[in-house]
Amino acid sequence: MYNHIIYDIDSKFDIDKEFIDLYKYRLQSGIKYAKQQKIVVLSIIRNISNEYKYALNKVKELLTYFHAESSVCLYENDSIDLTPQLVQEYISKNNGYNNFYLFSEKLNEPYLPLSRSKIRTHNIALARNKCLNLSLDICNDPDYYIVLDMDFLNLSINGILNSFGWLEANKSISAICGNSYIDMSTKNRDNFHNYDSFAFRLNYWDYHELLWFPYFNLPIGSPPIPVYSGFGGSCIYKQNMYEPIYGGDDCEHVILHKNLKSKFIDFSLYYNPSQIMLLN
Repeated sequence: MYNHIIYDIDSKFDIDKEFIDLYKYRLQSGIKYAKQQKIVVLSIIRNISNEYKYALNKVKELLTYFHAESSVCLYENDSIDLTPQLVQEYISKNNGYNNFYLFSEKLNEPYLPLSRSKIRTHNIALARNKCLNLSLDICNDPDYYIVLDMDFLNLSINGILNSFGWLEANKSISAICGNSYIDMSTKNRDNFHNYDSFAFRLNYWDYHELLWFPYFNLPIGSPPIPVYSGFGGSCIYKQNMYEPIYGGDDCEHVILHKNLKSKFIDFSLYYNPSQIMLLN
């Protein structure tokens, strides 16, 4: 019955035995629902010349589960490597990338990876707003947007499809964010740690140092929970609940979700333990 499951990252993160039937049920309903949904994947990229092929191929695979008119909009600025040239060449010369679009520009803004500097947060907010605005000219009226970071080691397509199963089942959900993990075994640890605490706000808006967040591992397959903000490398938004209103006074995702909640009284964001990504 569940022969469509794709095994890759999922083999590293076992579905909790208590929730395995629920996970599979939502996965199968998500596969059926996704086929009728037109999506636009939005991604900002920078300095990914060593990772771009795998990431592009994975996103291309993801699109095969959705409506044929689905597309991908990539926005790049100020890479110090050959990211824009290599990505453009790859999507131009390989089959199946005719619905991928790259926008690139030089702004001479500093590169501050993993920093909470306001310079960085404002630059990222600007980039995410631009990515959505640029997509509006080429990607007509999608049902959903998937905002996706491309600097991953692996991405669970099953996890995203599981989220679409929840979206189909609960029409009150406006958006679903995921979890990103880093492998701590190379640092004399023996487990995966949850990542992206800066974007995560459980039931509050102000930033707090979350010493517990690396160990916040809800069971894979368990139902999504409501949160104020989150990202974890990916977030799915209903088209009518997503606008270019990112800001940089905090993590750009937090400002977006605060603005969306202010604008749309019914906006609700959920955190899906099954929507997972593995980072380098």
